[in-house]
Amino acid sequence: MFRIIAALAIATGSSPMPDACADEDYNRVQALLSDCSSERNSRPRLYCVAYVGGVADLMAVNGSIAKETGLPIPLKMASTCFTTPPTYGAYVRAFVNWAQTHPEHWQVSRTFGVMQALSTTWPCS
Repeated sequence: MFRIIAALAIATGSSPMPDACADEDYNRVQALLSDCSSERNSRPRLYCVAYVGGVADLMAVNGSIAKETGLPIPLKMASTCFTTPPTYGAYVRAFVNWAQTHPEHWQVSRTFGVMQALSTTWPCS
């Protein structure tokens, strides 16, 4: 559902990304946590789901390729492994839980935060 909304927004020239993205602080864990904690179906929340979901999809592909090929996972933080794929809601919840328990990382890159949260929740062995 969120993919469809994001695709329609892009196709119509409307961006689901909040206007504050030009601000460097917006690229931090704290800002993404704020977006993810926004009202359901709000523009910031949709951005959060799309952002976390995109990172999660890439990490799942990395983990899947490593498992299928038997190759070692060079960057475990860039991969997730699971038997049943989590929902995008579960990915967002994992990020929110991680961010709330790690305020010392609120000023680091939001990508780092999402990768940390997801690789901790669904690690590859």
